[in-house]
Amino acid sequence: MKSLYIFLSFLFVLPCVRAQSLASKPEILIIGTVHSGNKKITHNSLYNTLAKFQPDLILWEDEEDFKYVFGLFTAYRLKIARPPMEQLALQKYKRYHKKVPMLGFDTIIKPRKTYIKNLITTYDNFHESLGLVKMNTIDSLQYANFVRLQDDYFNQFMFSSLSFINQDSVYKKSLVIKQMENHIASLADNYNIDSTILASYKLQNKFWIIRNDYMVNKIIEIVKNYAPQKIAVITGLSHKYYLMDKLKENHNFSFSSFELKN
Repeated sequence: MKSLYIFLSFLFVLPCVRAQSLASKPEILIIGTVHSGNKKITHNSLYNTLAKFQPDLILWEDEEDFKYVFGLFTAYRLKIARPPMEQLALQKYKRYHKKVPMLGFDTIIKPRKTYIKNLITTYDNFHESLGLVKMNTIDSLQYANFVRLQDDYFNQFMFSSLSFINQDSVYKKSLVIKQMENHIASLADNYNIDSTILASYKLQNKFWIIRNDYMVNKIIEIVKNYAPQKIAVITGLSHKYYLMDKLKENHNFSFSSFELKN
């Protein structure tokens, strides 16, 4: 009889323990952004999203933790400084939520402006070179499809709202594009492309994976150290699919059902 009582007690307590375990998982919201912003995506739209979600930990795509800069908005309005949209949003949020940690989770890239410039140059050199070669029919159609899909993707996130670009159908295009990029790089081996340009392009694609893996591991590390209840991760839209997929493999997260309205 005593054994039966213990068993029944365990049976009824177990669902409560499981519910507590699920409830204890931190709720994570990954917000894909456009670093340069656009007419619909501004620091105010990002700030409004954060204000509604009310995270107790914010991670932003930078190697350094966020620091409040006195007079930043004045310099911005006077066009003395051109800070990223995310920095302005966090500056505003920090005014009203001083105790919320705002930490960087990207790998060290210095100087970033030079890195971005080289990234664009490598990309342009590769596609300009590939565009000049005469491909066979199948390769030509595959490349044309890649260009069409990419143009459509860039148009969507350069002219759409924050809520629109965070729809599954939009940000998941990044995954398809990245897969196609790797295929296009392999395809280029069949044609007379400058070896230096091709090697740089392939190296850029490999670094993309390494960088994203670092971001994922950094997020997991920070969350373990801070044990937050609600986390907002602010990242460039093209990183979102990767972070989502990898973090879903980690069962210590609960992905937020919060809907962006901006």
